[in-house]
Amino acid sequence: MLNEVNIDVWDFDKTIYSKDASFEFWKYCLKKKLFIIKYFPIQILYLILAKLHITSTKKFKEMFFLFVKGITKHELLNLLDDFWKHELLFMNQEIIETLQVSKLKKVCISASPEFLLEIPCQILNIDILIATNYSLDNFQIMGENCKGNEKVIRLKSILPNCKVNNFYSDSYSDKPLFDMAENKHLINHNGEIIQYDK
Repeated sequence: MLNEVNIDVWDFDKTIYSKDASFEFWKYCLKKKLFIIKYFPIQILYLILAKLHITSTKKFKEMFFLFVKGITKHELLNLLDDFWKHELLFMNQEIIETLQVSKLKKVCISASPEFLLEIPCQILNIDILIATNYSLDNFQIMGENCKGNEKVIRLKSILPNCKVNNFYSDSYSDKPLFDMAENKHLINHNGEIIQYDK
């Protein structure tokens, strides 16, 4: 294939990072900015609506991240910086080793908001971050939630001639990316790399 680009690809939550970044950052902000508790009822309401398939995951995520609305961009940047200084301890060390030894272009694809993952991806020397585009100006997701087949669409829009040599994820919802990959690595609930079997 003309101009084929060989890449290694990683999911972020419960793959590179052993926890869920969105939930952990919300908990961290709640300790620092107690006023964001006022958004809790609407977060719970939209979680229930999403679980009942009355509303979309995209809409729930928009409502969940409303808590950043009362935080200035300068404060948010400081909170993110301090948050990741502590949370880097919870990176999956086995996965970090795969990042360190990879000689290919490194891509992280995540359903988490891009603003939340920029700092750790820079620290880990990841070449390309593809994530949900949550606007800090209008507090909406621009485009689609970066999950499932949307991850493939976003990847091909940036690297149309890519070949995925290795893909690492904890979730079977990433089957479209697993199907693209030559080598498929599933992360189990203990954070161990096992064989993808679907």
